Amino acid sequence: MAEFSFEKIGGIVLLLIILALWLGFYYNPGGAFNKVKDFSKSISVPITVGSETVSGQKPSLPAAQSQGVNSLKKTMKAMMNAKQTPCFATYSDNIFGSGLPDMQGASITLATGKDKDGVEGAEFIVNGGKGGFQEVSAEFIEGMGLCVIAGSESYVKSFTDIYLNELPWNEKIQRYQPRHYIPVNSLKIYYSDSLRDIDGNHISVPEFPADLVNDEGNNLFDGGILYTPDGQHICFFPTIQGDNKCDWERLSQAQIYGEEGQTVSERLNQLRTEDIIPSTLLENDPEGLDDDCLAGDTPPYESVNIINQIRLGKLLTCEAR
Repeated sequence: MAEFSFEKIGGIVLLLIILALWLGFYYNPGGAFNKVKDFSKSISVPITVGSETVSGQKPSLPAAQSQGVNSLKKTMKAMMNAKQTPCFATYSDNIFGSGLPDMQGASITLATGKDKDGVEGAEFIVNGGKGGFQEVSAEFIEGMGLCVIAGSESYVKSFTDIYLNELPWNEKIQRYQPRHYIPVNSLKIYYSDSLRDIDGNHISVPEFPADLVNDEGNNLFDGGILYTPDGQHICFFPTIQGDNKCDWERLSQAQIYGEEGQTVSERLNQLRTEDIIPSTLLENDPEGLDDDCLAGDTPPYESVNIINQIRLGKLLTCEAR
């Protein structure tokens, strides 16, 4: 009987010790409980620790990224209200590279679909915060479709035939043909530091094969330019690295100034032999446009560079209705 009583008393004492330790743990200002609370404040969702709910901080982007993303979204919306299409628009003043600031630690995902009411459009999702995976914002843009000037050699050729020339707008539009852009279901823009050792903003098209557009690092050297063929689809420009000269202009000059009786092929071979143009001249690359046709390096701009043509009024800009 005495032995049983000692065991019972010992158990009670042990429980009291545990309770005292727990109370000390809870009320000690420098204790682990407060460290847990402090940690929870860095998470983007409310977390309950014990009986206390700690409000999480909403993730955000650095000021430059936020401004760039907002400008992109605002421009895309405005293009859907253009009074005349097809037309071009600029979402950034950074005409010497990617229109967006470096998107390190952040990303933009665009995906077409329907909202809860069955209305078609596109979701504009921005991620950032810790690890770049926290949702910063999400907005469904009614009626919006997505497209790229890439993905097919023939479609890229059609675009260049229509627009990358020195003709005035009224003559360009007479060359218009429907198959010069490719509608896509989704796009993703983020900073790449691993694709072919070329760091920079990267645009990928999930539905394309891995070796088409998606394997090119720093391939959003777009000069902040967007295009819409119809006021619904908003087209992005994946790019390929150029050599400080728009290769489409080079091809055009070869066609225009060839010797009498020369075919285009003969003229190109002559220019390559004379090292006037490189032997690897890129013609109608399905990866996208030569970046020199979009983002001018320094003035004076090339005659067919899209930024230059916009400045000269040879390409129609999207004006609101």
